[in-house]
Amino acid sequence: TPDQVAIHASCENFRVSDDGRFIAVLESDGTVDVVDTNTNLSRRAQNASFPEAQANESTFLPDWRNANELCFCAPIEKTHNCVCVN
Repeated sequence: TPDQVAIHASCENFRVSDDGRFIAVLESDGTVDVVDTNTNLSRRAQNASFPEAQANESTFLPDWRNANELCFCAPIEKTHNCVCVN
């Protein structure tokens, strides 16, 4: 069952699913919450927050592929150093 999650976003950054049932909200730290308009409950769809500099620069909003599939950007962890070779 979904947990109730407080939405802390300014609600400027959101997308409504095609059928109008769900609202995906992009929080200021890059996390994504989904509100079910039938139950008024929300759940966290993307838990990992972005580093502050990335979160402030990100303009990629979550988007619905259809009524049940949500696409969103998630941060990745750097696991090794990269070296550029010319």
